Amino acid sequence: LGFMPEIYDLDRTIPLDKLRTASILSDGRAKAVEVKYITPSGDDGTVLLLIRNAEAFVRAALAHKPLA
Repeated sequence: LGFMPEIYDLDRTIPLDKLRTASILSDGRAKAVEVKYITPSGDDGTVLLLIRNAEAFVRAALAHKPLA
């Protein structure tokens, strides 16, 4: 069958105008980025990303976020 992310709801596209916040969470060993956004249905959504360079991701995401 192969890996199908849509079955597990792993495939996300979050437009920058729907981004609320992107913040770094750390437990002292690893860093994650918590992204809060508005879903297509208008609800609040949150996703936790484990990425190599969390600081750079947050800087880039917030630098390109449209002003409200």
